[in-house]
Amino acid sequence: MGSQKMKILPIELLKEDEAWKLFKNLAGPITERSDLQSTAEKVAQKCARLPIAIATVAKALKHKENLYEWEDALERELSGNVHSAIEMSYNYLEREELKETFLLCSIMGHNAATEDLLKYCRGLGLFRGLDTIEKVRRRVLTLVSELKDSSLLLAGSSPERFDMHDVVCEVAIAIASRDRGWLASGKEDVSEEWSDKDRMRTCSLVSLQNTEVIELLDESECPKLTFFSMGSENSSSKMPFFFSMGGADSSLKIPKNLFEGMKGLKVLNFTGMNLTSLPCSIGCLKTLSTLRLVGCALKDIDILGELVNLEILDLRNSTIGVLPKEIGELRRLKLLDLSGCRNLEVISPNVLSSLSRLEELYLYDSFKGWDREVEGSENNQRSNASLVELQDLSRLTTLEVHVPDVRAIPKQKLFSRNMERYKISIGEVWRCYDGGMETSRMLKLTTNNRSLQLAHEIKTLLRRTQNLYLRGVEDAMEMLYDPITEGFPHLKHLKSLFLEGLMNLEAICDGQLKTESFGRLRCVIVHHCKMLKNLFSFSVAKGLRQLEEIRVSSCENMRELIKVEKEEMGEDDILEFTQLRFLELKGLPKFNGMWLFDKKVLFPAALEKLYLESVNGIEKIWRDGQLLTLSCGVQNLTRLQVWRCHKLKYVFTSSMVENLVHLKTLDVGDCDRMEDIIEGILGGEERINNSISVLPKLDSLKLNYLPNLETFCCGINPIEFPFLRELQIKNCPVLSTFHFDTASIGNISLDPNVPQSQYLFTAKVLFPALEELLLHSVNEIEKIWHDDQLLTVSCGVQNLTHLLVWGCQVRNCYGKEDIIEGILGGEERINNSLSVFPKLDSVALYNLLNLKRWHDDQLLTVSCGVQNLTHLEVSNCHKLKCVFTSSMVKSFVNLKTLKG
Repeated sequence: MGSQKMKILPIELLKEDEAWKLFKNLAGPITERSDLQSTAEKVAQKCARLPIAIATVAKALKHKENLYEWEDALERELSGNVHSAIEMSYNYLEREELKETFLLCSIMGHNAATEDLLKYCRGLGLFRGLDTIEKVRRRVLTLVSELKDSSLLLAGSSPERFDMHDVVCEVAIAIASRDRGWLASGKEDVSEEWSDKDRMRTCSLVSLQNTEVIELLDESECPKLTFFSMGSENSSSKMPFFFSMGGADSSLKIPKNLFEGMKGLKVLNFTGMNLTSLPCSIGCLKTLSTLRLVGCALKDIDILGELVNLEILDLRNSTIGVLPKEIGELRRLKLLDLSGCRNLEVISPNVLSSLSRLEELYLYDSFKGWDREVEGSENNQRSNASLVELQDLSRLTTLEVHVPDVRAIPKQKLFSRNMERYKISIGEVWRCYDGGMETSRMLKLTTNNRSLQLAHEIKTLLRRTQNLYLRGVEDAMEMLYDPITEGFPHLKHLKSLFLEGLMNLEAICDGQLKTESFGRLRCVIVHHCKMLKNLFSFSVAKGLRQLEEIRVSSCENMRELIKVEKEEMGEDDILEFTQLRFLELKGLPKFNGMWLFDKKVLFPAALEKLYLESVNGIEKIWRDGQLLTLSCGVQNLTRLQVWRCHKLKYVFTSSMVENLVHLKTLDVGDCDRMEDIIEGILGGEERINNSISVLPKLDSLKLNYLPNLETFCCGINPIEFPFLRELQIKNCPVLSTFHFDTASIGNISLDPNVPQSQYLFTAKVLFPALEELLLHSVNEIEKIWHDDQLLTVSCGVQNLTHLLVWGCQVRNCYGKEDIIEGILGGEERINNSLSVFPKLDSVALYNLLNLKRWHDDQLLTVSCGVQNLTHLEVSNCHKLKCVFTSSMVKSFVNLKTLKG
């Protein structure tokens, strides 16, 4: 029900051949059938080259094998109208439940959660015969998947979310309003629609984004209304948020009789509203099945106990402090969501145990007062909920809960074997990165209490846990290890393992392990385990065939990732993590490998992101011999970050650069001995006149705090970075040129009295897409660009929008104290360049101690495109006498910000 707009698919037209190719790819091989091909081409033409129309129509017809079905599609009035194309795809949905689900998705906003859709579908009773929440969940996931396949829905930020194109949403709401009597609006005032008595008598769904109109709505007869929703929800938010008419303390007053004309209501949703109390008329909603008060400011909710047919109660992220005893009257309740209710301190005793039909209970990041007494309670009487109450919930299949003290866990059987989904945290609250991995069974243990080892209930959970977090647990791995099976049988389902603060841990496991111990492991995160020397032995690592992510940080005794013992491997044994996509190593001062990967541990072929920080022992990232073939795997690398690796002298070799075809981001900083980014000479005599596309997909390059960096690379050929958009060079005091031209070595004079021009970017360096350039404390340069280079489109300044120069101590200027002339060259050079910086939007000049002027006012207007400049900042340029002269002020027609 969000109002945020986000265009996801482009609406611009494709070329005719591109449109037909897209249609064929989506509709499949049936378009090549001789009796259908001509008709298919005509249908594709009717989509008017609109990508979204092509996607929806092609997928709607993908499985239509009869010619008459294609001819019927041709007869429908598409007429180049994308709305008609989407409606046709909707009409092709074969099942009513699929159509109804699609229409519901249209009122849920962007990046909506399937869990919220589940609550609506269950409340409306869309799926007959499905008697449990889990069965409804499976059906909803299936339907969402089908709608994604048809292009009516799009993927969200995670598999548990979905999205919808704004145009598709408009069509869906129009269909629902026309055919099903829906009132779905983001208007500030819907009083006109609400006062239309005839319309409201037939209305089946109301969804309003503007919460303030609630005070303007009077009682209305809506006998067919089954769904009422109000509020705009940012479904990714985890904190309460409120909409109100006045100040911070104001609240919305819902007319007390509002719901008396809605007695057939099945779903009621209020999101992000500041409600002092609920209207008394809510108690008459005896057919209400789903109630959501998400992110609402609430106080008294006693009246909810009158909703005897309620099956789903969602109070997520609300401000309630007490769950009253009246909630125990909701004997038909199947799902109770109190997650994120951080003010919840009291759950009345026996409320939870009274909810005998409860299947799913969500209390994570919420209530933690198990068995605690509340001030003012009578002596010898329990005044808060107890974990023992969960034993009475025989139907419970989903539980999310935090237990601060392990001693609160009863010795009797607590966690049922029927538990399919759980998120349980025991001990101190802590937040940590989860590897971005969604799993259905998560267990967090944070305690140094040795009674943890005796907790049978915890071992019961471990047997099925997919995501395990251990923090500060003494002898953690010994507790989990089974000497009889010589492995970790409790962890055979484990997908993610997070270890933090295990101060005595020297090894995760030693020796041989059975495959089932860690066979499904996909993510390993280790932080602050000071005695740990390696992650796994070679033999154990060979069994981790599904591993996708490794993060190791602040382990001061870590020597190596993989412990290689000669006695456990043959001469031809090699190790390659074929699925590894992310590797991060930080704060490993004793890491002693000369290279990160070698002939036994190969560079992962699927690796996409590599982060290295303060890994002091590494002299080379990869062994040279690995880089002679594509099998080294670097062709899939998209992001590389290297910081504080003080033994590294270079990042890449010239022989491997051509394999880095997908690298988009390169960030190198604070490496004291770094001399070159690319070691060796690029190109060769046979290609001397041809430019080399270096790192062809590179978008962002940052070089920071490299005191010995002399150059980025060396070579004979011109080099081009075709997609580089952002370039930052900061505190590289001896960097004299970005690309050292080895062909000019014989022409360099050794006479110190002969001036040598120091261009940061020579004529052989091309940045055709460069938009942002930041230079900070690059002291060895005289000019940024070579004079001849500025006359070419590909040099990089044509698209430059932001230029920042800070603390660059230009030397050997020979009287040139004009920044524009220093950048561009002489007067005649400027006159020959009609508009060198046509897109320049922002200029910042800091700490340029010799700068007397930053322009030539006679040349600036024709050379620099300053008519587009909106931001100019000049600071600590002490010799600068003025920013503008009176004759040139009129050229800065778009300047909005001037700081000095």
